[in-house]
Amino acid sequence: MSTKKAINLDLDALDAQIEKRAQEPDLPYLPAGTTVDLSKLEKMHQELQHLLLEEKELKAKKKRITDRFKDLMPKGATGLIHGTEVAFWKESASRAVDYKLLEEEYPDIYMRVVSIRKSNSLKFT
Repeated sequence: MSTKKAINLDLDALDAQIEKRAQEPDLPYLPAGTTVDLSKLEKMHQELQHLLLEEKELKAKKKRITDRFKDLMPKGATGLIHGTEVAFWKESASRAVDYKLLEEEYPDIYMRVVSIRKSNSLKFT
């Protein structure tokens, strides 16, 4: 568990800010590379950093526990605790396309069927 102290965040005030922001007109388009001062969100950023660290620690703990179950259960088995099912293996399959081979061997088909979608995601530091 993290030794960092939890930051108290007034969720009612945050909800009010979000609601107020939802009623404001959209922000103007700003070109890539534009910097925006987010100083008023400093406490929220600190809380987010705390939550991201906690999430990372919880994911690692979950993986350790899950791996222990996997170690004790052969593939296809069902795990019981006091006669109650708590875990089971589920087989799944997926399809994959070798895009490099498709492009090399069938460039005309590759150009017709492969599309590239771009998206943006907000990353925090």
